[in-house]
Amino acid sequence: VFHVPLEERRYKDNSQFGEGDEAKVCVDIMQKTGAHIELSLAKDQGLSIMVTGKLDSVMKARKEIVARLQTQASATVTIPKEHHRFVIGKNGEKLQELELKTATKINIPRPEDPSSQIKITGTKEGIEKARHEILLISAEQDKRAVERLNLEKVFHPFIAGAFNKTVQEIMQETGARINIPPPSVSKDEIIITGEKEPVSQALLRIRKIYEDKVVLER
Repeated sequence: VFHVPLEERRYKDNSQFGEGDEAKVCVDIMQKTGAHIELSLAKDQGLSIMVTGKLDSVMKARKEIVARLQTQASATVTIPKEHHRFVIGKNGEKLQELELKTATKINIPRPEDPSSQIKITGTKEGIEKARHEILLISAEQDKRAVERLNLEKVFHPFIAGAFNKTVQEIMQETGARINIPPPSVSKDEIIITGEKEPVSQALLRIRKIYEDKVVLER
């Protein structure tokens, strides 16, 4: 079961609910994937969608629903070009799994293209999840220092700062890369990668923010 907020609904005419464009799209997706889809209107005029069937069919149907019933956004994530092949995986399997898991479309530049930017298209939440997963894959390939810091998720917004300003400043000043899970991903682990000294500096800065906040809370 998942929810499509009103502002992200592609078809907003409720007068024909159950027989309009949304219903037609769902019938088409059911025929294509073999999954069963039930639509209902939530109190906030958003859509509640229940998808049942085999796991593979459900994942494919969810991806189709997101692409066809929700308005799409796009964002880019930059990782070293040599890490792109790890996002693609053997025979493109990793990329396919990532797209299904996050219900997004991920465009990776061809090997001859000098760009290191990966484009992600999907819902805001899907983009956040895909971006997080791609940065994790890249962090794992980073053969330099890696620090994994487990801090309760409730403290993550203080480390990120308003509009990610604090974490961007720490990255610029230390040269380390910091990956904080987005709100939609229920993980406590913050990953810091880079050269040994910058990673140590970034770790100290994050720990200080956390400790100052814990002292204030008490």
